[in-house]
Amino acid sequence: MQKNSGLAIASMILGIISIVFSITFIFAFLGVILGIVGLVLGIVGRSQIQRSQGEINGSGMALAGIICSSVSLGIVVLMCLGCAAILKVDDSMDYYYLKLILGGV
Repeated sequence: MQKNSGLAIASMILGIISIVFSITFIFAFLGVILGIVGLVLGIVGRSQIQRSQGEINGSGMALAGIICSSVSLGIVVLMCLGCAAILKVDDSMDYYYLKLILGGV
């Protein structure tokens, strides 16, 4: 009887949970941590499944974990870039308005 890889199952679960945490701005750091752990577990689990020569199942779950973890890390990166862009625009706008108020100094 073939068994499923525990690493693949853990990777898929952590990947899904990391997406949920990555979407929320407050818990995005948990999304990063869970995403990295899920990504590592997925890669290790998938290589373990391939080395087992059919004794262990779960390659699809490991791949799902890798994809979900990568998506969650991508979400956090995009959120950070968006925040940086907003702060950069806000700083330049403050400079513009300050210059306007001071009469072009």
